[in-house]
Amino acid sequence: MLSLAILRKRPTTQRGNVPNSQEALNEFLRSIERYAFRMAQIAVHDDTVSFALLEKSFIQFAEQHHHRKNTEYALLFYQTLYQNLVDWQDKKDKGHFGLRRFVHQRIKQRFNKLKGNSQQELRELIEFSDIPESITINATSTKHLANALAKLPIHLQQTLLLRYWLTFSVTDTALIIGTQPNQIKTDTLLGLTQLKHYIEGLA
Repeated sequence: MLSLAILRKRPTTQRGNVPNSQEALNEFLRSIERYAFRMAQIAVHDDTVSFALLEKSFIQFAEQHHHRKNTEYALLFYQTLYQNLVDWQDKKDKGHFGLRRFVHQRIKQRFNKLKGNSQQELRELIEFSDIPESITINATSTKHLANALAKLPIHLQQTLLLRYWLTFSVTDTALIIGTQPNQIKTDTLLGLTQLKHYIEGLA
């Protein structure tokens, strides 16, 4: 069974009734910061760049969407993070790094703490859910799985993480990625097939 090491409590992707407030915004960011950090790590393979992209995403999200209903937070935040990951990859591919490696000290300390706590958290597994029965994926370890995920093109990698780790619906994943639901279904199947290939190749 495909699984990924992280906290047992997942960030909610369900609609709720918490009033819109600064407290609600802060609580949401606290609830997803470890997940966002892990997604960035897998995507960019560089902790410093991951810190910077998260800082950028948090600031953009807070500035642009603080007035939105808290029921929209998850979708809007992961839209922001995904776009920053894609932009970084595009600049990397073109040899242009517009993202500075400077990270505000307070933010860096926060994410260094997350990284420092990760060894204990890595012992706890969360299974990916609802993987098609026709695709059997066996990862021998969390590191094995993470290494295979890191080899996928970023849009396939993030599609799988959004669908099977954060359990977003096909429709919401399409909104985050910026494509049509049918394309998400196609990319999901392609991503799972490639992931199985990479896992078998790393075995």
